[in-house]
Amino acid sequence: MKKLLLPFIMLFCMLFTACDKDDILPGGPMIWSYEILTPENVEHIGSAGGWVSEYHFKGNSKEGDIVMTCENFDVLNPISGDSYTYDCGWAVLKLEANRLKIHFPPCISDVPEVYKGIKISANDGKRKALAIICLYRTFKDEQP
Repeated sequence: MKKLLLPFIMLFCMLFTACDKDDILPGGPMIWSYEILTPENVEHIGSAGGWVSEYHFKGNSKEGDIVMTCENFDVLNPISGDSYTYDCGWAVLKLEANRLKIHFPPCISDVPEVYKGIKISANDGKRKALAIICLYRTFKDEQP
């Protein structure tokens, strides 16, 4: 009888201590592709891998556009709160499904350069991931 009881107790304990399937586990990094629609005014200045990927772009004072596509998540979470649009005055970001559209409107400023890091996250019920899009903007006409 003890030989049968022990396996049933073990099975009972395993069933009730198993992981909750609603827990979201950290996934790999977000994988992005990007297209710079105005290469004369915007440039990609670098990327960094790891669990939180980073992409760095620099624009000048003229108008510019970038379209980024997340390759491993179908839908991105709102940027802040429940908003799918972010406007910092000198750049506008808009999320559409797995795409991030970045627009640099024409801008004049008294400061020579500005910077903003925007966190973009995604989860699919099993995994979650985070990326940081780093935007720099110079207000000199010499180079992007």
